[in-house]
Amino acid sequence: MNYTIRDVAQRAGVSQSTVSLVINDRANVSPETRRRVLDAVDVLEYHPRHSARHLALAKGGSIGFVLTEQFFRVSEPFYTKILLGAEFEAAKQGFYTLLSRAKEPFEYPKDIPRFLLDRSVDGLIVAGRAPKRLLKFIKEKEIPCVLVDFKLPSYSTNHVLIDNLSGSREAMNHLISLGHQRIGFVAGSSTHPSIQERYEGYRQVMYENYGDSISDIDKLTYLDEEEASPQIGREGALELLMLTDSPTAIFACNDATAVGCYKAAKELGLSVPDDLAIMGFDDVDASTHLDPDLSTVHIYKAEMGKEAVRSLVDCLENPDQPLKTKIISTKLMIRGSCGGERTPEINYF
Repeated sequence: MNYTIRDVAQRAGVSQSTVSLVINDRANVSPETRRRVLDAVDVLEYHPRHSARHLALAKGGSIGFVLTEQFFRVSEPFYTKILLGAEFEAAKQGFYTLLSRAKEPFEYPKDIPRFLLDRSVDGLIVAGRAPKRLLKFIKEKEIPCVLVDFKLPSYSTNHVLIDNLSGSREAMNHLISLGHQRIGFVAGSSTHPSIQERYEGYRQVMYENYGDSISDIDKLTYLDEEEASPQIGREGALELLMLTDSPTAIFACNDATAVGCYKAAKELGLSVPDDLAIMGFDDVDASTHLDPDLSTVHIYKAEMGKEAVRSLVDCLENPDQPLKTKIISTKLMIRGSCGGERTPEINYF
C-alpha cells in the first residue's frame, strides 16, 4: 500500500504541515513531535514522491495572508505593518508567506484566492475584515485560520485583537485631565468591531466623568459607515465645530480621520491645540509628520502580525487545542496636538 503524507500525519497525531517540516528538516519542531513523525514514517515506510523543495512550497511551510481590496488602496499602510510582522515571524519559523487580496464586492467562487483553491497553504491569516462567503469557505474546508483586528460573533476561530477599549479610555482620560469637558468623537467605519470598541471607551469615560450633564453626548458624535478617511474626519469635525456649544477637543477613531480634523480646524481658523485639541488612534507613520504632531494611541502592529503567525503555527502543530484570542495592548503617545508631557517615541519593531 502506498501511504500518503495524510496517513503519516494521522498516525503521528500531527498536522500534514508538521510532517512536511520534519521531512524537510526544519528547526521549528519539538524533539518529541519530530520523533513521533519519524516513527510514523518508518512504520508506514512512507516515501515522499516530490522533492523536498516542492513539499516546502506546495504542502507544508506556507502561510496565506489575506487583505481586502480596500486595504490595498489606502495610502496609510496600517495593515502593511501587520503583514511585515507576520513575514518576519513566518521566516523565523521556516514558513513562506503568500499574500492575496479579497475583492469587494466578492463573487463566489471566482474570487476565492488561488492558494486556497489548490490548498497550497497550510493555514491562513485574515486581517481587518473579510467577505462572509470567503470566511464560510474557509470554515467549510477546515483551513486553520487566525483573524486579526476583527471578529464575528458566530465565527469561532483564533483571533489576535487590539485592546481598543483600554486604549480609548486612556486617551479620553488624558483629554479630561487637560480640562476638556466637551469632547467630540468622529469616526468612519463605524460598524467595524475595533471602531465600535473605541466609541464605547469614549462613551464610558464621558458618562463616568460628567454623567447627566453630558445628556447631549450624541450631538458630540459623528459616525459614518463609510471607510474611515481624512474626508470623513473633515466632514465630521466641521459638523461638530459648527455647533453653538462646540467641542474643545476631538477624539478621532483613527489617525487617517484625525488628519481630516486638522483640515477642518484650519478651514475654520482654529489653532491646534490652543483652540482645539485632537487625539487619534493607531500611531501610523504620518502622525509624527503633522504640524503639530498628533497625539494618538500606539498599536503594536508588527507584534500583531508576529502573534498571528505564532498562533497559527501552534494551531497547526496542536490541532486539538482550544481556540485562543490574544489581546495586544496599546500605548498612549502624547505629542503636540493636545498638550501634556510628551511621550518618548518608541521603535515599531
